[in-house]
Amino acid sequence: MATATKITLRVVTASGSNASSVGEAHSWPGTAWRNSVDDCDSNGHGRVFIDCDDEDTADYVEEQLEADDRVVSYDR
Repeated sequence: MATATKITLRVVTASGSNASSVGEAHSWPGTAWRNSVDDCDSNGHGRVFIDCDDEDTADYVEEQLEADDRVVSYDR
């Protein structure tokens, strides 16, 4: 039996943003956020990881991240 591969998005948050709040805001059924850290680099940016159950969910989350001013960047 094959296991489904989750897609993880690494999200970089803007300085002064709360990474866990960003993770919570972009979590829906089929997703889960984890490992949020605020002010983790010299620019004060944070990180949060969002795990998505499938490609369609990851695409949707990425669309939402594009519109969020608290998000500096993200990648898979």
